[in-house]
Amino acid sequence: MAYAISRNRSLVTVASVIPENTWTAERAENLRLSIRGYLEKQGVEAQVRIQPGEDHWSGIRELVRAYGYGPLTPNTVLIGVSDKPDALLPFARLVRLVAHTRRNLIIVRETDDENTTDAEPCIDIWWRGLAPNVAFMLALACMVRRSSDWSGARLRLCRIVEKEEARDEAQRTLGAFLTQARVNAEVAVLIQDGRPAFERIREASRDSSLVFLGVRKPDETESDEAYATYTRAFLEGTSGLPLTVFAMAAETVNFQGIFQSGA
Repeated sequence: MAYAISRNRSLVTVASVIPENTWTAERAENLRLSIRGYLEKQGVEAQVRIQPGEDHWSGIRELVRAYGYGPLTPNTVLIGVSDKPDALLPFARLVRLVAHTRRNLIIVRETDDENTTDAEPCIDIWWRGLAPNVAFMLALACMVRRSSDWSGARLRLCRIVEKEEARDEAQRTLGAFLTQARVNAEVAVLIQDGRPAFERIREASRDSSLVFLGVRKPDETESDEAYATYTRAFLEGTSGLPLTVFAMAAETVNFQGIFQSGA
């Protein structure tokens, strides 16, 4: 799935890949009509693209490279996460391509466990030192809260610090960020207490409804294998969280304009 995000509207394309060795025009059209029918039932307005590819991952990479309408090209790519070990390396290559082409990346990991409590939904955004990612995640969370299902959700901006002495400064930093963005949200600063950061995140967000976490871009000199190792550690460290969105901001977007348009 690909998005073009702007202040006033989002243009959406939903895409699926068919292996080239099984591609036929009839199959592609049937799949396109099936996807379009599903989207209409969900009230989603979107273009539908059926992409041929040598395999699933090469088809997605080709779509990222080439898709667009004249000068209008998607600035954000959304994809579901794959925890399969053999998918980590092609996934790392895809992330590198997305970053290289200056697209933003949204990775969604669903969970089989449903939150059945009567409490209001809660959205956690974790500040982990990458400011562009935080702005991107805050914009996404504000967009989520515009929907009827999430309109009453609590919004928390969370951060972990190593020592108690750093708590007050972190609270001021997060509070100033929210004031500048004109977003009403709670601030939660946790002390790491010598424990792994992911352990504290899992503990704090286990009862939340939706969790946002930023992921870093691959370094210029970093191999795909090394970034796949980072991805594996990240996915393992965040396992057990509720519905989670991993985000990577790679393009300059006027996120503050999104905040101020009624979020």
